[in-house]
Amino acid sequence: MTTLASAKPPEVRAAALLRTARIYREQGRWADALASLKELSGLRGVTVEGLPADLVACQARLLIFEQQRRSGDARAEAVALRGVPVSHPGFLFLALVYLLGFHASACRNTFPHLR
Repeated sequence: MTTLASAKPPEVRAAALLRTARIYREQGRWADALASLKELSGLRGVTVEGLPADLVACQARLLIFEQQRRSGDARAEAVALRGVPVSHPGFLFLALVYLLGFHASACRNTFPHLR
């Protein structure tokens, strides 16, 4: 896994980092999973599974925080998404609810301007 995760083509590297993080998460190796996702989030301008790598990393971190019941870390991760440029604020709200697994009330509390 580490060979592909250090590959030169950024798309190959991003996919390998995501797979590595998923394996670590399934094994309960939370710190290793988060380290892989931190590296993945640094790959700006690269897509993985058709989405920006940093957004995919964010979603995966939220899943880990949810599994570990780390609501404070999950909230901080969601707040970091405020800087993501989108053309319609309602789309961001629905994307968070659907893709990131937040409850609607948590999204409204994090993004009060979308009420």
